[in-house]
Amino acid sequence: MIRKSKQKYKNTAYITFLSIAAIILSILIVLCIRQIIQYHSAWKEYTALNRSFFVDDTANPGINATNENIKNIEKNAVNLKNQNNGYIGWLYIPGMGISYPVCQASDNEYYLNHTFDGNINHSGCLFMDYNRSINDLNTFIYGHNMLNDTMFGKLEDIIESPADIFVFVTPERTYKYQIFSAHETAKDSSTYAYLNDGNELKDYMEHELEVSEKDYGISDISDSSILTLSTCSGFGTTKKRFVVQGRLINP
Repeated sequence: MIRKSKQKYKNTAYITFLSIAAIILSILIVLCIRQIIQYHSAWKEYTALNRSFFVDDTANPGINATNENIKNIEKNAVNLKNQNNGYIGWLYIPGMGISYPVCQASDNEYYLNHTFDGNINHSGCLFMDYNRSINDLNTFIYGHNMLNDTMFGKLEDIIESPADIFVFVTPERTYKYQIFSAHETAKDSSTYAYLNDGNELKDYMEHELEVSEKDYGISDISDSSILTLSTCSGFGTTKKRFVVQGRLINP
């Protein structure tokens, strides 16, 4: 009798374990499907934006494709602003497949999970630090490091690429930046300090040049303003960041 009770208990425990495992597995499957749907939805949205006026330069990067894309972005500035009043410019890294609208909100949270069209989506949208402007000595554009290589999913690949410039096109003008540093850093490092004067800028650039994981052949320190592109680095962690920094070359 005791033996039968023990066996019955084991069977019940086993069935309970299988039931719980099945529930957990079902939840994980639903979450994965939801994530895939969101990835695809955001991909469709941003691909449609690019296709409306952009020339794919990843296969044949060159000055002609770059200039054509910059002109097309400039022509569409008003339409993009009408689509989203938070639109402040378009980030374009020639040859890297990184070409996205950049928005700005009243905080650094909204565009972490809202797309350019305002849809709730974990892909989000590239966004500028809410406390900075493109006219400051240094400012920051943030974006997710997406597993499907969208947004800033390819940003870390820049170290192995020949890319040495990036462009930020606003409705008012086009800013061209020469890349001088690319490296991993902590999310609370001095890389994210706000600069207030030329002396701080000089010290800052010297440090960022020193920690760069790639030598871009820049040794002179100028008074040009800096734009830093920032994303998460590593899998399953939010403690590390990867940044690409450029100095303005057409003030």
